[in-house]
Amino acid sequence: NETPAHIINLSLGGATVCPAAMQDAVDIARANGTMVIAAAGNSSSEVSGFSPAGCNGVVAVAGTGPNNTKYASTNFGEGISVAAPAGSGVVPETDQVLSTLNDGAEGQGADSYAWYAGTSMASPHVAGTAALILEASGGELDADAIETILRNTGYAANGLVTGCDNADMWCASLIDAGRAVAVAAGDEELPGDPPG
Repeated sequence: NETPAHIINLSLGGATVCPAAMQDAVDIARANGTMVIAAAGNSSSEVSGFSPAGCNGVVAVAGTGPNNTKYASTNFGEGISVAAPAGSGVVPETDQVLSTLNDGAEGQGADSYAWYAGTSMASPHVAGTAALILEASGGELDADAIETILRNTGYAANGLVTGCDNADMWCASLIDAGRAVAVAAGDEELPGDPPG
């Protein structure tokens, strides 16, 4: 492949522990230098019971609502790498994530927008930020280094996600795209590691 993907976003998942075939696919992607990012899921459950977010080597993304609070039904757990905006999950609709759509019911229609909530909205924020980090670094960073930048800058800027920051519920930290890109470009120092 002359133009391989460097970052894969998976805004999908199912309530199953990571199957061998999915883990194999993630392992192959990682071995080829591709970062795999996935929505944690929206079942208010431990992420390890969901795939692909619960697979080894995947950057699992929890959801936040307004003001760095936990998205209403985000999955959580030690497997969560970072968090990103998912909307509140409750009214008003403007507290959700404005998403691009196409209004065609049976084929291509007109471009449109709609308000959505969930970790499927959060994961693309992380994938987009990862792409910006990769670009800012001149393509020199691997998936582990990008994840470290996402995690450390998110914690330094935003702390832990309110309501999901203890041993029972863990959602890590809300990403900070601007700070992450500044670190990748060498304009800022990488902040220290967040708490385990």
